[in-house]
Amino acid sequence: MKTIIIVGLALSFATPVYAFEPHIERLLGQYDAYNDICRGSSGDENATQTACAYRGEVGMLLGREGLCYGKDGQAGYEMKWHKCGKGSIRP
Repeated sequence: MKTIIIVGLALSFATPVYAFEPHIERLLGQYDAYNDICRGSSGDENATQTACAYRGEVGMLLGREGLCYGKDGQAGYEMKWHKCGKGSIRP
């Protein structure tokens, strides 16, 4: 019984800080999909260029929703989408 309670408490602390609305979650999924194509494909292919353009458009939509990608001084691998605040990098 104690083990179940401890595991339950540990999982409750693992909840993400930001829970986004469903339409924002969809935009984030689209951004990730376009980003995968944009970064993982040949730069001279039309599909790659299209994916990069769509990624930029979705990024602007996320920015209009008050989200930013990364904060000042972060390395690329540390950056993630979050609600904009002090030091946030706006799209």
